[in-house]
Amino acid sequence: MYDITDKKTFNNIRTWMDQIKSHADVHVCKILVGNKCDLIQQRVSTVLSGLFVLFISTSLKAVTFEEGESLAREFQIPFIETSAFNDINVEEAFMRLSKDVVQKLESGVKMDSRAPKSPVGPTSLSSATVDLKQEPPRRRGCC
Repeated sequence: MYDITDKKTFNNIRTWMDQIKSHADVHVCKILVGNKCDLIQQRVSTVLSGLFVLFISTSLKAVTFEEGESLAREFQIPFIETSAFNDINVEEAFMRLSKDVVQKLESGVKMDSRAPKSPVGPTSLSSATVDLKQEPPRRRGCC
């Protein structure tokens, strides 16, 4: 996810994708989300207020829709612009990602052995018991 009003957050997407490639399963589901699209809708609604206001509102968008779409195509992942503030396309983004997860699970995609495994997986959690009355171990030092 990046902020469409902040080019720096968009430029960081490549770093995030490298981190995902290095540390996650190759089959992990991804989606590129450009957030704060409500600021662009403000631009459209203020066109009638005059050219100066249009210029100010237009300058809020540091990353165009086309740039986001192009980057998503490069990484071969879905793309969507959202507004968490105005609840625009938020549910659609989650639904799209959820559908991808379900499709992979139904198609029998297996975890890649190259991906780091969590030390606490579902099998160890299902057999673990926790005594809630037991005192937690005391730590020495500040942390």
